[in-house]
Amino acid sequence: MNSRTLRSRFRGVKNEAGLTFTGTYGFQMIRRTSIVCLEVLCGILVVLGVLVAGSAWRLSQGPLSIQFLLPYAEDLLQQQDTRFRAELDDLILTWAGWERALDVRALGVRLVEKDAVRPVARIREVSITLSVRALAEGKIAPTSLKIIGPRIRLIRDESGAFELDMGGLAAQAGSQPDTQPDTGTGSNADVLALLLNELSGPAQTGSSLLYLNRVSVIGAVLRLEDRQLGINWGARHADITVERALVGLRATFDLDIDLQTSRPELHGEATFERSAERIDVKFDFARVNASQLGDQFAALAGLKTLMAEFSGNGNLRIGLDGDIQRAEFTLNSGQGSFIAPGVNAPPYAFKSLTIDGRLNRDPDQIQIAGATVDFGSTKATLAGVVTRVGAIAAVNATVSIPSMPADDLKKFWPPDAASGARDWMTANMRDGVYRDTTASLTARIQIDGKNAGNVTVDSINGHINISGVTIDYLNPMPPLKNVVATGTF
Repeated sequence: MNSRTLRSRFRGVKNEAGLTFTGTYGFQMIRRTSIVCLEVLCGILVVLGVLVAGSAWRLSQGPLSIQFLLPYAEDLLQQQDTRFRAELDDLILTWAGWERALDVRALGVRLVEKDAVRPVARIREVSITLSVRALAEGKIAPTSLKIIGPRIRLIRDESGAFELDMGGLAAQAGSQPDTQPDTGTGSNADVLALLLNELSGPAQTGSSLLYLNRVSVIGAVLRLEDRQLGINWGARHADITVERALVGLRATFDLDIDLQTSRPELHGEATFERSAERIDVKFDFARVNASQLGDQFAALAGLKTLMAEFSGNGNLRIGLDGDIQRAEFTLNSGQGSFIAPGVNAPPYAFKSLTIDGRLNRDPDQIQIAGATVDFGSTKATLAGVVTRVGAIAAVNATVSIPSMPADDLKKFWPPDAASGARDWMTANMRDGVYRDTTASLTARIQIDGKNAGNVTVDSINGHINISGVTIDYLNPMPPLKNVVATGTF
């Protein structure tokens, strides 16, 4: 189609505005308008390209401060229906390349009660991921928050209630002493409760945290003080993530624990069931030195006599009052030694130790399904139950030894247990093997008061099979050799 034909088709045609295209003039007007539109569009694209390239270059040089957005960020970090407000020192944009999204970071975050001056929480840095859906609706709302490098102190008081101190003035490295009166950590706990309630419950329409799905703590210095158990410990590096789940909340944690002379590791996940009001925790750990735990924590003083380093795993259920409802655990150790409580004997050295057990409540009870000790030439397996009855721990245990050289009997039989039988057997029986030995023990351990740790053995009984043993039954008569017998005690 040539230009003459095109002009003839437009001649006399009216557009929607009622204008009539007449001859060559109408065609030239359309052509000119199209060229102008294309030029404007190309100009816009060029400007946008320059802006994008310039912004990318500027962000690649380092963080970019956007303090003019501070009022919006402060609104983002608070809710209208709570008594807290947020204050920020600075807001910056960072960018780590085309494969990473823009990172919005708030520096010097302080959460303050609306009717107070002193912050209830101080956070050095918070990374914020914004909801694209909310931005499309003209709202600024976070989908995730990353709290970077805070100092956190978690306290369980004598009643079992939890308190939280996040980045208090005393905890900030290099901060000046606080001269204002301490108002307690209840408000800090309220901040924690606010986030947990938002994440564990259905999203509340109108809330600034409507789109929030995850809160992470990265590189925290953590201190935990359990005043019920008399335990105070910390982690020099802690990564914790809490996110929404179908039942309520799901959290993962990785802790590098600081115990002065050792650096145990603790990893795991926890699930908070909102309807059942309970927390289920699964965890694993490594490099836990039992004797050092006993030295550092008064409540674990009984572990002082166990010289070994453990790894293992377990799970437990905790009520919202902090009470442990049940627990299961598996412990594994390499070489070590232990001193039997209340027994006058040297330490027992072993090559490995494995323990499977559980903790029950009502009554308070520890069940050992199996504890296997490898002494090298001999292995022993213990199973039993320890039940708390007032200030006494009642012990019922069974020990089984599949095979043991007769000459090792003196090493494992405590001198104070049935000393008469022990003295005769260790002096007059040698060589050979003791097989399928079992023993049952009932005892009481004082766990409170000035006699705490004292052991009273109520009964010991069992049986033993003897094979190939030499017995000096009546000196100076010749000994009996290769004796096969069964004994009870």
